[in-house]
Amino acid sequence: MYFWNIKELKKELKKRSLSERESFKYLIASMLFYAFDAFLILDSNIWDVISALIATVILICGTYYVYKCNDGEEGSNFLQRYVALGWVVAIRWLVMIVLPATIVYFIILEIFTGITYSTTLSDVIFYNILFIVYFFILCRHITDIAGKD
Repeated sequence: MYFWNIKELKKELKKRSLSERESFKYLIASMLFYAFDAFLILDSNIWDVISALIATVILICGTYYVYKCNDGEEGSNFLQRYVALGWVVAIRWLVMIVLPATIVYFIILEIFTGITYSTTLSDVIFYNILFIVYFFILCRHITDIAGKD
């Protein structure tokens, strides 16, 4: 199971599909990741609810976009590619984009407005834009191996 090395994972997915056991590992890791994310909004306000609704729409549209990047109906191994590449892209996206962007966001927020301890409209916009970026990155990697079976 890969956590960071997307080049090796893409090479492996190009050569062959994942075994059921390998696919299962990525699915479980992804589900734990999503469950952890859902757990974070237990103490919510209206902006958390709005953000969750927007994120749901982004997830549905983003998944469809990834499906099309994998050549849609003519593509192959969509679920394996989506789950396995999605996992590695998510880890890299969190470390290289979300973490630095969040640090900068909160520094700017503190300088100009002060940090609030509840979700605001600017938080909703900021984090959902980052979520959209995730799907564009994932599609770039899916496109690299799509149609080459």
